[in-house]
Amino acid sequence: MTAERFDPEMVRQLALIMTETGLTEIEFEDKEGRIRVARTAPVVAAAPAAASAPQAAAAAAPTPPPDDAHHPGAVLTGIETRTSAPVRLVRGPDHSSVGLMGLYPMGEGAGYAGGIMSAALDGMNTALAIIAEYKSL
Repeated sequence: MTAERFDPEMVRQLALIMTETGLTEIEFEDKEGRIRVARTAPVVAAAPAAASAPQAAAAAAPTPPPDDAHHPGAVLTGIETRTSAPVRLVRGPDHSSVGLMGLYPMGEGAGYAGGIMSAALDGMNTALAIIAEYKSL
């Protein structure tokens, strides 16, 4: 559709259909033109609930692993997303989260990679940063 033929009522009707059906986009075309309306999901980044390392370890592993004496209360959690993130979780030069101590955002889901190879490298670099930070403990 050309700018002169913009039909706000058509947009409203298409938006209403999207709302009623749960669609995220809809397109209408006739001999005079085409109009497409799309809705994007709101971006929500929520931090995980805070828990002390010993409490989280107890919840994750009811029986301590054999080497628990060497790493008491240690918890490693990896969350995989199926798409790239439209947001970036802010992290410092040590790869840790700026706002949440002990969180290390990495890869595509955290907004630091754009494909499988860059995600793997970002994961490796973050792992090396974690090792360097805790090596002396």
